[in-house]
Amino acid sequence: MTDPRLLLLDFTQITGPAATSTLKAAYFNDWREGALLHVMDIAHGRLGAAAGCDAPQAISSNDYDAQRLVAAFKPQVVLYRPVADSPALHQFALTAIDAALPRGAGLALWMMDDWPARIKSANLVQFQALDKNLRELFSKSTLNFAISDGMAEAFGRRYGVKFEVAHNGVDPSAWPLRSKNPPSDIVVKYAGSLAPDTTQDSVADVAKAISRLAQKGLRVRLEGRTQSTWMETAGRALSALEAVTFDASDLDEGAYRQWLAEADILLVAYNFDAATRTYLKYSFANKLPETMAAGAAILAYGPGDLETLNYLRRSQTALMVTSQRPQELEAAIATLVKDQTKRAALAAAARDHAFTHFNLKHMKARFRKSLSSVAAAPLGDFEAAQTDKVQLDECRFVFEILNASAHYGVMVDVGAHVGGSLMPYARAGWRVFAFEPDDKNRTALLAAADAMENITVDNRAVGAEAATGLAFYRSEISTGISGLTPFHDSHQKAGSVDVTTLNALIGRQKLNAIDFLKIDVEGHEMAVLDGIDFIQLKPRAIVAEFEDAKTLSHGYTVKDLAERFVNAGYTVFVSEWRPIEAYGRKHAWRCLRPYPCDIDEGAWGNLVALLEAPSAGAVAAALDAALSGGPAGEGAMDAIGGIARSSVTSSLYRRVAVAINERAPSLAAALRPIARALRSMLQKRR
Repeated sequence: MTDPRLLLLDFTQITGPAATSTLKAAYFNDWREGALLHVMDIAHGRLGAAAGCDAPQAISSNDYDAQRLVAAFKPQVVLYRPVADSPALHQFALTAIDAALPRGAGLALWMMDDWPARIKSANLVQFQALDKNLRELFSKSTLNFAISDGMAEAFGRRYGVKFEVAHNGVDPSAWPLRSKNPPSDIVVKYAGSLAPDTTQDSVADVAKAISRLAQKGLRVRLEGRTQSTWMETAGRALSALEAVTFDASDLDEGAYRQWLAEADILLVAYNFDAATRTYLKYSFANKLPETMAAGAAILAYGPGDLETLNYLRRSQTALMVTSQRPQELEAAIATLVKDQTKRAALAAAARDHAFTHFNLKHMKARFRKSLSSVAAAPLGDFEAAQTDKVQLDECRFVFEILNASAHYGVMVDVGAHVGGSLMPYARAGWRVFAFEPDDKNRTALLAAADAMENITVDNRAVGAEAATGLAFYRSEISTGISGLTPFHDSHQKAGSVDVTTLNALIGRQKLNAIDFLKIDVEGHEMAVLDGIDFIQLKPRAIVAEFEDAKTLSHGYTVKDLAERFVNAGYTVFVSEWRPIEAYGRKHAWRCLRPYPCDIDEGAWGNLVALLEAPSAGAVAAALDAALSGGPAGEGAMDAIGGIARSSVTSSLYRRVAVAINERAPSLAAALRPIARALRSMLQKRR
């Protein structure tokens, strides 16, 4: 299944301390490269956009740039998490959605808490405006996610639409059971916020109860970790209590998991006030799956009608205290501290439940399948116009055909350049052998591969047989045409290189399989193939560049290369690019066709040879994933570059509009109909 081009409109970053950031990271950290564009609030109503998990670039929040972003990226699906925290993001989202839906994109909405109910009790006028927007969005959406079963049921009744459940999960392999030495004290741990309107009072109740028990001689203490915002206020105050310490949440994922796993008891706590109960009634704690997986007993303290606590009660995986009575809380803590058997039983039940019901791999697969089901259909077979400068990444095409993200494999990259083709495979865990004899390119390749132990870089060229001291040529116009033969006026001799063979690599590394062989050696592709025994080992997929202008002097044509693959049992596709206008510039891809087919004189491109013939549907999906530009849409980074703050038009009208929209969103909304009317009048006069 190929990840669709996804426009994610969500208040918080994918990487960050917020609970929603952790959740998004779990679902999106390995999304297809270039296919995830995230628009967020980066501070004080200012918007930013990021390609995947990259750092955001500041963008303007006006309608014009929202439309430009959609036109450039061409999302197949838009996922919006509506919140009331950023009017600028909300207006941007509404405009982007209205621009994307007519292009065939699907709309998915994701609700994570009951902020509408919270606003309704605080500001009825604001609630009515946002409720109208929400209901309009639900009328357009084809997929809706809720954070819990309770929310899915309640919101389904409220908004008249169906919800699927998507919340955080765990990878069981990341949570090995740790042996605990008999401690001198029983350690209760809490990780989470100390927000006055959700958790602070109840965490304080537990801290005071533990402090009183410690003063009575019970060997127990509380260790807490919270965000720096809360640490400076409530955290320091709680740390003044006997047997209580709080620190800032500054642990990486591995250290955080270890910190949880070393606890005897883990605390889940929520306030008892009406506001908390309204706001969090249907929410599901983002940290709960991790808390359950850690292998410690769980103490749950708070209102029993909150979805998170209700879930723990139904699953019988925690000791519950659902009334705000100090004596009852103190007695429950004392029971857990004194009864090791009870702690062990609760810990085992919670851990088993987490691994069974919160398996992140399965949850993420369902989530992505749902998003893919509502996404715009792939482009399928088409011929790109030269003026569109459409690009096809043939190595990404193979990545999708082989489902490389889900299966371990071996890639050999002959002519690896700076690593752009191999990096997706390396990040997916593949073993990669890269050959790059150009010193400048190899320096960049080694920098990209730094600390990746699954990449081996070789400074030799690859050919039909081993050799030493062959002349090597480089061009200052393009880093992509270095090679053993000069064919362009810009080529200059850049020293000499040694040559090895693929058979030598196979023998040296004791390889019994090559899943993907990529060859881009400026006319010497056939020689590389002459250096591998296809009877001994036949790669599952091969991408080899062709261009008769380079290969005729070596005695073969694109047809000879294609026939060699066909005779070896491969299904062959021709990825044809239009004639090169100039090296050092972006070239223009034309089409992908099964071989045999006519190939234009002067064309060049890549042959894609597949040992297992793919289905037409697999080819269409892989092609769609590997295309960028023109009707396929730009990659996320390029689309963002088109509207980043540095590229905002300098017209006085546009600068004033952007300034008003960013500093006074409500005023901008009021002026928007007037602006549209003025533009309409001007267009009629023209």
